[in-house]
Amino acid sequence: MKTYNLRFTVDSDDERIEIEVKEMVEQYLKEKVCDVDSISFTEVKFISLNSKGSSGVLRKIRQLDIVYIEKSGHSAYVVTRSEIIRVNLSFSRLLQELDPNLFFRTHQGFIVNINEIKSVGSLGIHLFGCEKIIPVSRRNKIILKQNSYFS
Repeated sequence: MKTYNLRFTVDSDDERIEIEVKEMVEQYLKEKVCDVDSISFTEVKFISLNSKGSSGVLRKIRQLDIVYIEKSGHSAYVVTRSEIIRVNLSFSRLLQELDPNLFFRTHQGFIVNINEIKSVGSLGIHLFGCEKIIPVSRRNKIILKQNSYFS
């Protein structure tokens, strides 16, 4: 069995469009290719960040691209695979803006993308492709393990 990902962007909140596209794709695949077990749609979520510093530019970033966020004083550093963005938002405000199914506050100073967690060790959280070990409180380590995210 193979899995294929199809991406498209629709500037509309009309749920009928999603249903129609799903039905069209399903029908096409059944006629032209093969049987389809299931089709699911995932909304790509963005977060708007006002970067701090010389540019002070409003940036729109895909939440999936965020690896982790680190608090430092009154600023926060949003770390992606390609850049680090300094923003002036409180952690509680960032958590409100982020997808709760994708992000987890590990410690008072860190928020991580759950998809980026490689393992949870005695010293903290190890992320894919990242040398930094993210601290995790004892209580949150238990929560991560109870939700069977990681061993």
